[in-house]
Amino acid sequence: MFNNLIFNKMEKVNLEGLHESICSLSDNVKSVEMLVLQVLQVISQQAAKPVSRWLDVEGLVKYHPDKPSKSTIYGWVCAKKIPYNKTGKKLRFNVDEINAWLSAGNRKSNDDLQIEAAKYKIGGTL
Repeated sequence: MFNNLIFNKMEKVNLEGLHESICSLSDNVKSVEMLVLQVLQVISQQAAKPVSRWLDVEGLVKYHPDKPSKSTIYGWVCAKKIPYNKTGKKLRFNVDEINAWLSAGNRKSNDDLQIEAAKYKIGGTL
C-alpha cells in the first residue's frame, strides 16, 4: 500500500527511502526557516532606521499647506523664522523639522481659551 509514495518532485519513493526523504525534507524546512529569520532580521533593522526626508525650496512650496511663494520662503530663511540647512548655495528643509515648526504655530480656539480660563478660575492652575 505505501510502497510507492509520490512526493513534490514527482519522485517515486519506496518504503525503504521514506525515512531518508523525510529527513531531507526536514533539513530543507530548517533551511527555509533560517532564511526567513535572516530576512525578518534585516527588515526589522531597516525599519528601525529613521528615514529623514528633505525638500528643496520648490518642494517646500508644494509641501507647505499655504503654498507660499519662493520669495516668501527666502524671506523666512533670511529672518531665520523657518528651520533650514544650507549646504553651499542649496537650501534644504527637513520635513520633520518643518512639521514641528508648523505645529508650533498652532493657535488655540476661543473655546479652548475659555475652557482653560474656567479651569484656572476653579483650580488656580492649569
